[in-house]
Amino acid sequence: MIRLFLRWLFEVGRIPKESVRLRVGVNMSYRDRVSGIEKKWSRLTGIPLGQFQKSFFQKVSWKRGYKNRGEYLGVLRVRVNGQGKLFLTIKGMLEGLRVLGD
Repeated sequence: MIRLFLRWLFEVGRIPKESVRLRVGVNMSYRDRVSGIEKKWSRLTGIPLGQFQKSFFQKVSWKRGYKNRGEYLGVLRVRVNGQGKLFLTIKGMLEGLRVLGD
């Protein structure tokens, strides 16, 4: 889903790759793995680590255990520099779709 969204940003939204910032959020119990998780997200998205913001840590205790702890990638937040312009672009696209549907 993240790769689809990024592709949409680049191709439809015409957002330069350099304008995208990513931020990883992980549970505190994965604090020691955050560097590897960021590297994995960088490979999956094609966004260089230099465009990652400081990771954040969630202080939530899990009510159940997970079998594949090694596959945990946390949450990835996607931000765009100058996102006000992007917001207006998306709003215009949605309005155009609404008009077509009438």
